[in-house]
Amino acid sequence: NGVFPDSYEAIGKLKGVGPYTAAAIASFAFNLPYAVVDGNVFRVLARYFGISLPVDTTKGKQFFSTLAAELLDPSGPGIYNQAIMDFGATVCTPQQPACKQCPMARTCIANNEQQQDRYPQKEKKIKIRRRRFYYLVISARGKYAIHQRTGNDIWKGLYEFPLAEQQADFDKAAFRKQLRQWGLPAISLAGIPASLPVLRQQLSHQLIEAYFIPVKLPKQPTGNDWQWVSRTALSNFAWPVIIRQYLGNS
Repeated sequence: NGVFPDSYEAIGKLKGVGPYTAAAIASFAFNLPYAVVDGNVFRVLARYFGISLPVDTTKGKQFFSTLAAELLDPSGPGIYNQAIMDFGATVCTPQQPACKQCPMARTCIANNEQQQDRYPQKEKKIKIRRRRFYYLVISARGKYAIHQRTGNDIWKGLYEFPLAEQQADFDKAAFRKQLRQWGLPAISLAGIPASLPVLRQQLSHQLIEAYFIPVKLPKQPTGNDWQWVSRTALSNFAWPVIIRQYLGNS
C-alpha cells in the first residue's frame, strides 16, 4: 500500500529480501538490533576468534549468526553493522590484511598464530575460472573506441574497450583472426603479453587478468558497434573496476 515495512519480520517477507538484506535495512534504516552477517563479517569473526567451523554449512552459518547477534551493540546496531562490514572490506581483507594497522591485532587469534589465510574455512572448494582479457585501446584522430557489454556475463551494462578474450595462453592466430573480424590492420604481436603490464581482479568464481594494448590508427574503422569518444569523455562512462584502474594509471 505504498508504505515500506519497518519491522525485521515484515521486511523479510518482501520479494527477493533474505535475512542479510532484511538485517541491513532494519538496522541501517530503523536502528533495529539485527546483526548483518556477510562475507566481511564471517572473515572478521573467524579470524579474530580463530573459528574453524566452515562458513558455508548450516551449522557454521547458525554459529556465526548467533555470535554476531551476541556481539551487536544494541544502542547503535546500524553504525556497528556498517563498521564491522567496512572493517572487513578495508582492513581485514581476504588477501594481505592490514594487520599492522589493525587496532585488534594484539588479541586476534589468527594474527597471533600467523594463520590469517586459514580463516574463514569453507567445506566446499570454489573452482576459480581464470579468464584473460586482451583489451585494444584503439585511438584514431583523438578519439577512443569503446562499447557496452551485453549478454549474460559479468559487468553487463558497463563499458569497455574492444575485447579479445582467451582462456589459455596467448594464441596469436586466434588474436589475428579477431583483428580481421574487426577490420583492423595487422599490428605487431611481438612481446604480447610478456611486455604488457597485467591488472587482476578477483571475483567470487573468476580471476580476471587484463592486458591493455595501445593501438593508434589514422582513421576510425567501420563495421563495428563501437562508440568513439574523446579521452576526457571517457570519465563519463561506467567502467569495470579493472578498467578504471587502468585509466587512472595511464
